[in-house]
Amino acid sequence: MSARTIQIPALCIPRVFHRVTDRVIYGTFERLFGRACIADLTMLPRQDRNTSEPYYLVFIHFNAYTPQVLLPRSASVSPTLEFTDNGVVETAEFVEDDIFQRISSFITQLGQDKEVRIEYRAPYFFKVTKYVQRKPRAAPQPQILPSEESCATPARSPLPLYGQGNQNIDEYIKKMKPMERWLKLNEVKTVLAEFSESKSERGESPEILSRLEERWVQARGWELKRKEREWAQVPKNIQELVFDEFPPEGRIVNMPRKSEEEFLQMLVNKYNRGEL
Repeated sequence: MSARTIQIPALCIPRVFHRVTDRVIYGTFERLFGRACIADLTMLPRQDRNTSEPYYLVFIHFNAYTPQVLLPRSASVSPTLEFTDNGVVETAEFVEDDIFQRISSFITQLGQDKEVRIEYRAPYFFKVTKYVQRKPRAAPQPQILPSEESCATPARSPLPLYGQGNQNIDEYIKKMKPMERWLKLNEVKTVLAEFSESKSERGESPEILSRLEERWVQARGWELKRKEREWAQVPKNIQELVFDEFPPEGRIVNMPRKSEEEFLQMLVNKYNRGEL
């Protein structure tokens, strides 16, 4: 890169209101850093985990900026006067590059504060951070395994672990919390079922929803799918043990036969005996 250019680092805006368009982002940064300053703009749709509100995750890459050569003032333009303690003096006879100064100040502030707020329409603003691309993970190297005959005792297949690294069975089961996952899944199912029943008791059709009710049901539906994915991560043999802890009657039962601690200790004991 030429020494006469300045490069704005790639930026990340972690959260942008879903009604903000790419035109707003282009216009905001071009007014700050000059026309055609953006080389690439990526807007990824996301959804808030708690409120289910949609938003955008934004990444911006910039073109390098070439500062303008200081131009002499036109002879028809009167020099600017500055009032100082020593009297009135004339400013330099050259026009400065405002965009270059603005970019330099922005880069300095970004390096110091790590986050810069850029107002795009008062009182709304973007919270901008420097984007550092993650290094790609190295591909696992293939390896030749020993023959089955050379192994003195076959290793017992471990339970499927969610995370990486070495963790003993106690830590793994405590992290998994199978009973808690089952209860939370059924809690969401109960809320949805009671909502439909309450509409039926009022003589309303469960299929006819107001706009507010539709948004509420949609949010609960997303939550239900998330809880189902978490429950699906629990091994099948442990799921069956969880089912055994709840009486068969009733739609949802929140009082298992064993406490969470007793149930986890039972899983540890079964694993140590080779039953899992």
